[in-house]
Amino acid sequence: MNTTRILILALLGIVLLAAGCQPGEVEPVSVPPSVTATATPLVEASPTPAVSPLATLPPPQLMIKTQATATPAPAIPTAGPTTLAAEPTIPATATVPPTAGPTATPTATPLPNLELVQEPLLIDDQAGRLYALGRVDGITKTVALATGDGRLLAAFDPVGLLALDPAHGRLFVDQGAAGVAVLDALTGERLGTVTLPIVGPAPAAPQVDPLTGLAYAFRGKNIYTIDPDGWTVSHTQTLSIERSVCGDPGGEALIERSYYDQAAARLYLSFITYVCTPWVSQSLVAYEVPSLAELGRYSTELRYQTIPFQGNLYGLTTSRLGPSIFWAWDGRAVWYEVNSGETNLIPQGAAADGRRSLLYEAVSGQIRVVAAETRELLHRVDVVVLAEGGRLAGYDPATDQLYFLFDGQLVIRPLLEIIPGLESPAES
Repeated sequence: MNTTRILILALLGIVLLAAGCQPGEVEPVSVPPSVTATATPLVEASPTPAVSPLATLPPPQLMIKTQATATPAPAIPTAGPTTLAAEPTIPATATVPPTAGPTATPTATPLPNLELVQEPLLIDDQAGRLYALGRVDGITKTVALATGDGRLLAAFDPVGLLALDPAHGRLFVDQGAAGVAVLDALTGERLGTVTLPIVGPAPAAPQVDPLTGLAYAFRGKNIYTIDPDGWTVSHTQTLSIERSVCGDPGGEALIERSYYDQAAARLYLSFITYVCTPWVSQSLVAYEVPSLAELGRYSTELRYQTIPFQGNLYGLTTSRLGPSIFWAWDGRAVWYEVNSGETNLIPQGAAADGRRSLLYEAVSGQIRVVAAETRELLHRVDVVVLAEGGRLAGYDPATDQLYFLFDGQLVIRPLLEIIPGLESPAES
């Protein structure tokens, strides 16, 4: 069958060539269905995926095979030293080694809650200490502070009105009914306790004479002389100072305040000697030490301030209605008494400067610098801590500083910062 088909096709080709026909003009030949060109292929082709235009194809990527060492592997730290980014330098003092237990507060460091409750400050310029009554963490103590910066150096248990004997290193604490405690001023060791014949509160601070070591305590109208040999009362002096009530006899006056002038060995006591409400007057009485003989009297009003210095008592009296008076008295005679012409002056304390022979009087927010020999006013300087209600509490010649008390806190100011025009101690 296949041979026949082949022969037929060959004959047709010969006929066409003989007829001279062109290839495009071949007449169609009927081919049986069994020999059509649509025979089923041996392998079924998979559908051809749609091809995106070339412009949208991503650029071909070259896949390059490299050696394993061509790309460095991350460095692995070795046991040797490694250079790191610099850390901030920490001062050696910032690192505190751990301790086995709580660290005790050094005695030279001020405690967090120290409040001074009484003036004046007692100043020992040779030992570099200030003494005062204060509260440490709410507990009343006798405190010792450094003159340079006010650091708390020590706190002692006996409390009361104070007197300092720097020549013998002793601190006297009048405890009232408990008597007078005598302490070593540096260590606080109790050297003795003096029991007074009259038990009761102390009306005025005790006083001490550094030359003889004798101390003086006061109760009512009595002066008790305390002997350092055995800490006993060696002498009692009963005073008789008359008091008047609106012109009528009012009995005997009691001791109110005390002052001591070491240069003159003179004791000053104050008494309320006249009362007629609202008027009240006081009398200052000078006594020679150690005989306690009366030397003279000076009358002042209730509101005054005073300071003993170089054989004189210097003061300011502020009248209730009249002008204020500045005065000076040597215990026998008044040698200066001047009406200031100003009313309602506010006394805020006083301090003495022996090397310059000057007085510093705090009055109504100012410090008045006064020549002690003549009581001449040299300067007047506004001071902020005084204007805010503070008080001048003392002067230290060793550090050349003034001390103020303000709201229970000690405020220290170099003298030459407050009064720049003064000569330095070396020049005076």
